Amino acid sequence: MSIETGTVGATPGRKGFGASLARKAALITVAPVLLGIALLVTLQVMALRGAVVEEAVNANAVIAELMADQMTGGMKWGKAEVVQGVMDRVLARPENHVAHIQVLDKDGATFRLYPENVTEPELVEASQRVGAGSDTLAFATDRHIVVATPIGEFGSLAIAWDIGFIAATAAQEGWTAALSGLLVAAVVVGVVLLFLMRSVTGPIAAITQAMGKLAAGDKAVTTGSEGRADEMGLMAAAVDRFRVAAIERDELERDAAQARIAADEERKAVEAERTAAAERQAEVVSELAVALSRMAEGDLTHRVTASFPPDYLKLRDDLNAAFEVLEDALGQITANAEAVRGAAGNISTASDDLSQRTESQAASLEQSAAAIEEIASTTRKTA
Repeated sequence: MSIETGTVGATPGRKGFGASLARKAALITVAPVLLGIALLVTLQVMALRGAVVEEAVNANAVIAELMADQMTGGMKWGKAEVVQGVMDRVLARPENHVAHIQVLDKDGATFRLYPENVTEPELVEASQRVGAGSDTLAFATDRHIVVATPIGEFGSLAIAWDIGFIAATAAQEGWTAALSGLLVAAVVVGVVLLFLMRSVTGPIAAITQAMGKLAAGDKAVTTGSEGRADEMGLMAAAVDRFRVAAIERDELERDAAQARIAADEERKAVEAERTAAAERQAEVVSELAVALSRMAEGDLTHRVTASFPPDYLKLRDDLNAAFEVLEDALGQITANAEAVRGAAGNISTASDDLSQRTESQAASLEQSAAAIEEIASTTRKTA
């Protein structure tokens, strides 16, 4: 979970709107409600305007038919004052909103106009569409409500009322509807915001605060949404898992720190032992070097008397034993050499005696040979 967390000082660029999640949730929830209510108000105003226009068309059609009935006698007998009197009574009514009146005789000639000498094309067209004995024609344009009705068999009456008052009436009723809609919207928005605060934004704020405390090292935080079956409960469970993981991580770090301390102590002990062993080994090597040097000089009486570590005691004893064996062997060799030397002297003396005797015997033999030779010579002579 990269969760982005803010730090004091320069903050990295954040994506999205700068508003909090609670405000975003409120905006996302309230905006469609307001738009829906605005749409409903607009549709209601349009419906009201249509209803008002339709109502005005129907009412004006009735007025036009009554006027036509009242003009029937005047048109039959050609009495213009009767027709004018009917028109005057209608025009004398306050807020009559009459824009044009056109009365045609049965031949289609203009019998009366209001205002005088002003012809309205919409009335001309409507009068042409109404014949004797036909039904009343009533409709609304952008500017007027137009009603055309036959005056018996003697002509036709066409009246145009200004549609502006209809728009004003519709606008007034629309404002009333809009105010009612705004009141309903305010109530709905209040209910929605209260619901969001209690079920969404409040728990989110609590979870955010708990995560901040957890990030600051407080491992005993709670969100207040534990056990809920919705997303807030899942978020609270996730925060609790983070809290448990943080506790376990602290325990692991503490154990790792203790293990490092123990390893450092063990390493120091091993190094100290290794150093001591090296020192003891150096002492042993020094004593052995001295002993071997004395041996090389021929001193077999030397003995290693220094105190050796237990691991090197056998080496010291074996070396001393080797000195003793060599000393005994050399002593035996010396004794044997003395004995050989004495025997060699005796042999030399005996050889000298034997040599002298041999020389004496040789001289005697020579003398004997000479005597024999002399005897032999004498004998030969005698023979």
